[in-house]
Amino acid sequence: MKEKKLVHFVEWKKLTGPEEEQVIRDLPRWGVTEIVAHPVWGIRNRTDKEYMAKIRRMLGEAGLHTPACHAFWGDPYDLAFPDEPVRKQSMAQHCGFIKELAEMGVKTYTVHLGNGPEIEKELAWSRIRKSVDDLLPAMRNGLSVDGKL
Repeated sequence: MKEKKLVHFVEWKKLTGPEEEQVIRDLPRWGVTEIVAHPVWGIRNRTDKEYMAKIRRMLGEAGLHTPACHAFWGDPYDLAFPDEPVRKQSMAQHCGFIKELAEMGVKTYTVHLGNGPEIEKELAWSRIRKSVDDLLPAMRNGLSVDGKL
């Protein structure tokens, strides 16, 4: 049977600066080689344009790989978000983050659909289709999107 690698999820939003750097250095010592990229990295990159480059450098130095990322989630980032101008802006933010993640080797980007029971199904799926169409140009690098309810 083919050996599978575990991909570890670290709650990066609870770590900053020196703590973050220390955890990145420690993970390989704990046997970790694969981690999930975290949406807080994209949020931090909005105010510090060098943040993602710094994370990529530290991960590379530590020998860590990021095959997957959990997308921004919650209102307004869910694909079925009802306010069209806000949904479009959120999809643009997803696309910018996806492009940064491609440089890290991320291949899977997990999004939340946001089509809960309070939303009329056909309308929700129409918005989800629009959102996927909006995300497609950013996924030209081979990255795939995985949806969660």
